[in-house]
Amino acid sequence: MAEVSGGVAGSGSQDKPLISVVIPVYNVENYLDWCLDSLLDQSMENFEIVCVNDESTDDSLAVLERRQKLDSRIRIVNRENGGPSAARNTGIRAARADIVSFLDADDRFKPHALGIIYDTFEKTGADIVTYGAECFPEDEGDEWIKEHLSPRDAVFDEFDPKLVFSENATPYPRTSCRRDFLLDNDVMYEEDMRLGEDQLFYMLAYPKSSKTVLLSNKLYIYNVGRRDSITNHVDFSSAFALRRHLVVMDRAFLNWKKQFPNNEYASDIIAWSVDYALHGIMCLGAGERSELSKEYCRILLTYWDEGFVRSLELGGSKKAFLDMALGDKPVSDLQVTVQRWNASVEENGFAGTLAKAARKIVKH
Repeated sequence: MAEVSGGVAGSGSQDKPLISVVIPVYNVENYLDWCLDSLLDQSMENFEIVCVNDESTDDSLAVLERRQKLDSRIRIVNRENGGPSAARNTGIRAARADIVSFLDADDRFKPHALGIIYDTFEKTGADIVTYGAECFPEDEGDEWIKEHLSPRDAVFDEFDPKLVFSENATPYPRTSCRRDFLLDNDVMYEEDMRLGEDQLFYMLAYPKSSKTVLLSNKLYIYNVGRRDSITNHVDFSSAFALRRHLVVMDRAFLNWKKQFPNNEYASDIIAWSVDYALHGIMCLGAGERSELSKEYCRILLTYWDEGFVRSLELGGSKKAFLDMALGDKPVSDLQVTVQRWNASVEENGFAGTLAKAARKIVKH
């Protein structure tokens, strides 16, 4: 059961806050001041900060209590340890504003972020507003992360699968939502997932949103330099990480089939699964490749029959990887190398692929 302390919106004001910023807090004593300072520097004043202490064992709670004495907009919600997803869900339920923004305790908002977010909801009537982010430190963010943190300016008056798969509107929790939208549609974070929970959240949220707005403004600062975070402890090319990807993929398929029982957008999510899991699996050594390919196929064919999957018109390399996984013969290293080359040419062009290969050679 959650225990709440504090809760005054604005400096000395009793007004209902315009935005609730939900921060899951677990053993982040070294980052909390940095995070909270970014909120107290906001040009907008009428908001609340809902800090959900997930049974921290360090001095995170002491930091929150010290900061709460200095600014009454900080509310502390104490709960039993359940992970970041459970903490975010607790924050959503505890929030008093109509708009809920998410911020991780080791990240920051830009100074005018909340004002821009609030104005966007007011002008558009959106259910969801997702915005860009920049990496901190900038030189530690790789090109994939920087690209996926850079959406274009766009308004979607209905669901488009591009929101999930190609608009750089996922992953990472740099989004704000109307609280009623979340509660009325039961859009919550998956509490048993410790990795990939943000991807699953977007897959639930975007299809149910009546209007989604993307902002190219980089309002969020994503801390890629934190060495003790879950993300930085995982080698995403390892068999261990790919096994976890398969768990996320399984849950994504389950949720997708519930939302789209007539196979709408099936080709989109299956193509996503090739990039998310199968491509990495094919790059493993022969033994682990065989084991995890079989598990990938088992999960895939739980939701769609093989004939349907093989009939889908996917991109050339995606189709080739899928056919290799579904085939009866062992996959050789040469086959994988050829298809990885083809995939790179499809994405980057021939010259771009050569340049990418040259950079790798120079780096090593």
